[in-house]
Amino acid sequence: YALYVSAPAVRALLAKEKVLDLDEHEFATLCRHTHATMDHIIKVPAAVLGHPELKTIDRESRVKPFAELVLRQRNRKGWDVRQLLHYVLYGGSNEELWERLYHAGCDSEFSIARYGLNSLAEVVGWARPEVVPPRNGRTSKALRALGFSVKIY
Repeated sequence: YALYVSAPAVRALLAKEKVLDLDEHEFATLCRHTHATMDHIIKVPAAVLGHPELKTIDRESRVKPFAELVLRQRNRKGWDVRQLLHYVLYGGSNEELWERLYHAGCDSEFSIARYGLNSLAEVVGWARPEVVPPRNGRTSKALRALGFSVKIY
């Protein structure tokens, strides 16, 4: 599923000519195809997703309000998540992509609440695998188990 469905979807949605024009439905699709984002979505309180009257919401029902929430937010530069993704993926040389990724996930000038380093790193890997290999928490743990000195965040 990850290789034949999610990866092509993420790559298409985050293409250079597409990413800045993502609508709510498309961004929700991006979230749905990102393991790290879906893992985070289940932990977001129902009240934050606009449903203070509910104690629980199933994972799929959380995707649309989560996507809407993230799309409404701006970082200190005034960028929305689409502009942040474009910056990370295409805002400079391939050799400096890792630095832009770090800023997007860790620098308060760039970061957007609830769309953190894990989600960003995963989509970058699926969108630009020729530049940065796909990684998430599970792949980092697997690499570490195989003897590679990688940080697990």
